[in-house]
Amino acid sequence: MLARRRGLPIRLIRCVALLAALGLALLMGPGAAAHALVASSDPADGATLASSPSQIVITFTEQPDLKRSLIQVLDTSGRKLAGGAPEPVAGQPSTVVRIPVTVILPKGVYTVSWKSISAVDGHLATGAFAFGVGQAPQPGSAKTTVKTPGPSEVAVVARWFYLYGLIGLLGLSFTELVVLRGRSSPGRLRWAMVASWVVAAAGLAGLTQAQASGAGLQIGDLLSSSIGHALLLRGIPLLAAGILAALVLAGARRLRGTGVGLLAAATLAAMLGDALKSHAAASTSWAWLRIGEQWVHFVAAGVWIGGLAGLLLSLGPLGPGSRGPAARRFSFWAGIAIVVVGITGTLRAFDEVGSWHGLFHTGFGQLIVVKIALFGLLALLGGLNRFRNVRAVEASPRGLRRTGGAELVAMAAVLAATALLQNLAPARTAAAAGAAALSPVVIDASDFATTYRLHLTVTYDTAGFNTFALTVTDYETHKPAKIDGTKITFHYTDSPAVGDSSLQLDRQPDGSYRAQGANMAVVGHWLLTVNVSNGVHSVDVPIDIVTQTQPEPTTSQAFQGSPTVFTVSLPGSRSVQIYIEPVRLGKAEFHTTFFDAKGQELKMATFAAMAFRTPGGSAALLPLRQLSQGHFVADAPGAKGTYSFSVAGTTADGDALGATISLPVA
Repeated sequence: MLARRRGLPIRLIRCVALLAALGLALLMGPGAAAHALVASSDPADGATLASSPSQIVITFTEQPDLKRSLIQVLDTSGRKLAGGAPEPVAGQPSTVVRIPVTVILPKGVYTVSWKSISAVDGHLATGAFAFGVGQAPQPGSAKTTVKTPGPSEVAVVARWFYLYGLIGLLGLSFTELVVLRGRSSPGRLRWAMVASWVVAAAGLAGLTQAQASGAGLQIGDLLSSSIGHALLLRGIPLLAAGILAALVLAGARRLRGTGVGLLAAATLAAMLGDALKSHAAASTSWAWLRIGEQWVHFVAAGVWIGGLAGLLLSLGPLGPGSRGPAARRFSFWAGIAIVVVGITGTLRAFDEVGSWHGLFHTGFGQLIVVKIALFGLLALLGGLNRFRNVRAVEASPRGLRRTGGAELVAMAAVLAATALLQNLAPARTAAAAGAAALSPVVIDASDFATTYRLHLTVTYDTAGFNTFALTVTDYETHKPAKIDGTKITFHYTDSPAVGDSSLQLDRQPDGSYRAQGANMAVVGHWLLTVNVSNGVHSVDVPIDIVTQTQPEPTTSQAFQGSPTVFTVSLPGSRSVQIYIEPVRLGKAEFHTTFFDAKGQELKMATFAAMAFRTPGGSAALLPLRQLSQGHFVADAPGAKGTYSFSVAGTTADGDALGATISLPVA
């Protein structure tokens, strides 16, 4: 009974670590998921130029794959004016690229939308920034930063398998060569080598597929891309390791030692290949030192954890008299490996996080904290093995098996966190990247858990430069909330060609938050996600906005017994007709129909978005229905009064069209 009670804490640790591993493996990591981010640009984000630029120059934080990356210049209608695959800039580092602008851009605001595939690790990033030609932003325009897609579950789980498989291959080889010292190794050890290789190979295949899918690569284009280069760098030594593992399994005993040694060498080469395609390889200085740190960190983890797995597999066949010496040899080398893992991990964390703020206030840094906590648990279990279970292993291997099993499961959680980290941009990198007739729009919202009330004012909610002012109050007390900070992420719903961006709001002396930027530089429907950062009480609040447009020439036709029809002129000799059915039974309908230059109904590629604003500026999105290819209807406000309505949609050619008009609801 006593033995069962003593085993309970280890079982509990094992269960907790297993749950952590599964949770981390399936978790979608927060923050940016790719690494070739925009560090600077010319024109700069928010810049105002006196004349049209002849080129767009972007400096990325990592070298982009030029064949797979894309930079475009869009006007406020979303029409592409320039762009394509970027080209290098003579005399500049490989991180600096350009596209020519051969057309003369007239006065207005323009969006630079970009997509990059990192030549270092094959990760995808997208984003956008804006500049003006002859149209200045208000003073103090804030710098936008990039929001990149989070890692897919396939990418995270595949990398988890890949890391665990390589660690198993190295550790089992280490067990054969060093821990057992040429003794007849059990067959299960050799079968475990083959199983580890299968796990690593499956992980590499899944990782490559996930990256290629995210980048939109076809199979025929894979090997010519940076993702294909990474596959070869990792896959060739892994393939050699697989052949050697099969030979070790089937080979004669006298050749086994040589085969295992070659297998260990091939695994070390595969680990180096992975380090060459990791965050460490993107360092701008002392890259080889950082790659070496990453590689040594990986190797030490393999000796420690993979060696522990090999020892546990060998305890039974070794028998009394041989278990003690083998366990002590492993304990000696594992102690060194733990110290190496701790030192190299600290160096890598310092290099990739760079500050205490980055450690505790970014998704990347928070995962580092998780790894530190799990490493502490692993070190505690390792100490328990070293100072108690190894000494008692001759009498009974039960304690070493039980604690060692918990250690392996805890390491699974560590590797899950590592898999997430390697699919996220380092905190330091993410930090580097980074109308008179119209009235401001005011939006009141709250988070789902009713923690905060948000009061957002956007001036003037147009396609171009805007000012965003936000107050955050406690939901219950209505008093100003104490928060760490806030930012707004912008997603254009009508076209994937416009990348997401975000705007950090600065705290003002009165406790509100404010920033200026041209994040909404294309006409249409935007989804704003307001992030309120406050530790465990952080929340994201989604807000829909349909941009207002400057007044355009408008005509009206009135017929007795029918609502007045307003026709608003649009670019390209197109138009939109708008009318409101009178209120009946507390309900009115708002109709809008888009027409082409010939007066034919215009087919819209995306549903038009409709929003109304009260005289006080409060805005709301109208749920709509599509009656025909260009005709949309929504329920208008039931209360009589004059409202400002905005409509927007995207044509089959990709042009974004919109209009704003004030109409009475009667």
